[in-house]
Amino acid sequence: MNSKGWGRALRATVSNWYLNQNPENLIMQVTKYRNFEGYNHRDLFRLCHIHPNLGLPSNHNYWKYYTEYDAIFKFVVEDNMKLRKRKETLTESKIKRSKLDDEKAKIEQQTIEMEKEIEGMAELTLTRKNEATLIEKMKTKTNEATLIEEMKSKEAPNVETSKVLQFLKNFQQLQALTVNDAEKAAELINKHDFVYEHIPKILLNSKDIWKSLLVRMPLKMVMENLGKMTIVDLLGSKEHHCMYNQIIVDKLMDEKILKEMHIQPIDILLTYATYSIGIGYDERREIKWNPSKDIVNALEKAFYSSIQYIVPTNKRYCLFFNISDRMDFPISNSILSCSEVAAAFAMTFIRTESRVVTMTVSDCLIRFKLNCGMNLNNILRSMRQIILTKPNCDLPMSWAAEERLPFDVFIVFTDIEIPYDGG
Repeated sequence: MNSKGWGRALRATVSNWYLNQNPENLIMQVTKYRNFEGYNHRDLFRLCHIHPNLGLPSNHNYWKYYTEYDAIFKFVVEDNMKLRKRKETLTESKIKRSKLDDEKAKIEQQTIEMEKEIEGMAELTLTRKNEATLIEKMKTKTNEATLIEEMKSKEAPNVETSKVLQFLKNFQQLQALTVNDAEKAAELINKHDFVYEHIPKILLNSKDIWKSLLVRMPLKMVMENLGKMTIVDLLGSKEHHCMYNQIIVDKLMDEKILKEMHIQPIDILLTYATYSIGIGYDERREIKWNPSKDIVNALEKAFYSSIQYIVPTNKRYCLFFNISDRMDFPISNSILSCSEVAAAFAMTFIRTESRVVTMTVSDCLIRFKLNCGMNLNNILRSMRQIILTKPNCDLPMSWAAEERLPFDVFIVFTDIEIPYDGG
């Protein structure tokens, strides 16, 4: 990309991505992922200059479903224009609050008027010089627009017959609802299969909304929101929670889901640790809940089950442990302690790789006996029995070289800085 914008190839690539999506997929993408890292679809539209053109083949989806595509494109532009106007309104109010010096404001106004006058003169000169060219271009554009209209199917779907247009209409209705309209929102969710990303934050305080979302919610999203669902009284330890607790348990125990979703054991362990203590954070605010024992037990089982779906690297590993009591301190921004994470990684290697040697150091380098039958607590207990000595990062490598043992990977688990020069 140069300073003037995107090149022709990149513009065409991005435009074609939008135009080659079928309307059902496209409406899901633009409503589900409206903003990302400060950018939105309108930014891409502006850069790629998206528009239908005669280069599209006659059997292209756009001509058949142009009403749906045009409605989606219009939504993208207007939706983000509303956000921008809100920002501009805030900016304008700040400017009004800061009173400018009268003389300075007058000078600025005069400068603006002069610039406009100069621009007007330049445009007038340009128009006179290129009048014939401009007229020709206008004729070409008019002819192209006429041809585009002729290419459009007369049988394109309308609001009554199009699921996409109904989806878009109801999505916009959903954005305007409040907690008092939870029943209406739940009805729309069930009708169009709206997902978590479609729901305004204010509606996520409603139990009915989570009821509608839960059945179709992916396991990763379920894990991230266990605390929230417990707070709104959908999950818990009481009798009326049983049905929804079981939905969560079934998802966690479904080995097919664990395998297909590629959920990492460490993510499940973090969810288990957070949910089981009943404390978390929502937008920097501490929140508390009473966890369901059934869900806690299911998370623990899912953690061990997920390890078997890690694809082994078939490398030769040497794991070296040299730790102290400080490893029991939590990792930054996490409920897990350093020792728990180290134990989880160690167990993962032991259970998935066939060639793993575990070592520690006392007076000399010794084998640290871990096996694939040990659970997380067993490994933690074994790690806490290690007697801390002066650390030496190159000790396992030196030992392997002396014994002529082939390893592909050396991993050192420790909580202190280790000199690498043998000092």
